Amino acid sequence: ILKRTTGQLRSGGASRSLQARSSAPALVFEDVSLRLGGRAILSSESFSIEGGGRALLVGPSGAGKTTVLDCLLGLHSLDAGRILVDGNDLASFNADEWRASVAWVGQTPRLFHGSLRSNLLRGNPGASDAEMWEALGLAGAEALVERLPRGLGTFLGEDGFGLSVGEMRRIGLARAALRKHARLVLADEPTAGLDAETAADVIAGLEKIAEGRTFVAATHDPKLMAISAVRIDIEPQHDEPMNTGERSA
Repeated sequence: ILKRTTGQLRSGGASRSLQARSSAPALVFEDVSLRLGGRAILSSESFSIEGGGRALLVGPSGAGKTTVLDCLLGLHSLDAGRILVDGNDLASFNADEWRASVAWVGQTPRLFHGSLRSNLLRGNPGASDAEMWEALGLAGAEALVERLPRGLGTFLGEDGFGLSVGEMRRIGLARAALRKHARLVLADEPTAGLDAETAADVIAGLEKIAEGRTFVAATHDPKLMAISAVRIDIEPQHDEPMNTGERSA
């Protein structure tokens, strides 16, 4: 589930339709620059990811890894450069259609008050119970749900109250796995703060979800960095004060 502020993408009208998209997209950052809050976050950032390829965004905290993912979601208006999806400018895409084609795995999955089943159905409203159990198994969450008093019918508190961070992460991963139409998977520090066993389950699940799709993850976890993937180093920007046009004394 993607619940963020609308950024650069268009909401309708003449924007490019994605209804016919069925293949994993090739992605290109072409000299992308972005300032947020008056501070340079990305400066002439350029890289490419093949369709169906796997890429890991690595770098120190605050370097801009999450911002790159946000840009891929079209949540920021770029100051310079372009993001290309199969050679087409992302800025021309319909926002709702583009984001609907993405499976998102974040550090803190947004879980709502309601049954576990209803939370999973937000990933795919037409999913059957059998498909949900398959997704839970892929995410290493099958045993967890089997232990719950009412299984898929167990009610969760707002923001997943009653579940640990690791358990919420697995449920979020299962929900992402249900988005079978998604051709792009984005993950933001998916193993941060997890114990070794849970992190291993999440990594295994991510690798399965990534099959046949383009996969991009931001991470500084050596265990996730050990998977077969292209490594893209995001360097922190040493910002300079903006020129206000005033003369110095």
